[in-house]
Amino acid sequence: MFRRTIFEPMLTGQSYSMFIEGLKSPVTKAAYTYALQKYMKYLNINDPDDIVRYQDNPKFIQNQIIQYLILLKNPPHSLSYATRSQYLAAIMTFYDLNEVAMVKNELGHLLWFKKTRSKKFE
Repeated sequence: MFRRTIFEPMLTGQSYSMFIEGLKSPVTKAAYTYALQKYMKYLNINDPDDIVRYQDNPKFIQNQIIQYLILLKNPPHSLSYATRSQYLAAIMTFYDLNEVAMVKNELGHLLWFKKTRSKKFE
């Protein structure tokens, strides 16, 4: 989907500039921007600068991310482990590059388990 796309910035704002300039690959820029837009839609905001408005309250931000990951994991979305992982990487990179401190270990556990094929027992 993103491999043949030439990246053109779709968002604006200081926090988005910090984010996008911290990424090298045009493919990563496109994929992470897409994931960030999905997160912004979930938060019901249009300006990326609004994502960091609660930077002094990392627990609040973590709770937002937790609720978002739960939404992505369950129906009707039921996104794969790989997709959820990429979305989380984009969100965490956005916060990291905008110097918002959070406890990453807690969020990594929220991806839960990869879907595995069930084995039939004889």
